[in-house]
Amino acid sequence: LWWSAATMTTVGYGDVLPVSPGGRAVAIIVMLIGISLFGISTGVIASLVSEKFLNASTEQTQGRVAVGPELSEELSALRRDVKQLRSQVADLNTRLSSMPERGPEQREALV
Repeated sequence: LWWSAATMTTVGYGDVLPVSPGGRAVAIIVMLIGISLFGISTGVIASLVSEKFLNASTEQTQGRVAVGPELSEELSALRRDVKQLRSQVADLNTRLSSMPERGPEQREALV
């Protein structure tokens, strides 16, 4: 039983080991507590890091990134510009579609 606990907890056999059954029982408990301590602390750290990255990526994908008033105003101005450009493109498309189609000779003259 001692060698299986020592191998399972990867503490190694070492030169010094408990001889009495009580000492071996205490050593096994200490080994398991040590492994539990490292396992729990590693899990907590991984959970915190994962949660931080998950929250950051969720905010970015849902558009809830905090922006200052300057960026908000600039974003509004860009949206107005895009809306104006789209209406200009639609107007140009309408004008182009109402123009008569040109022949090959007229196209070459434009180039």
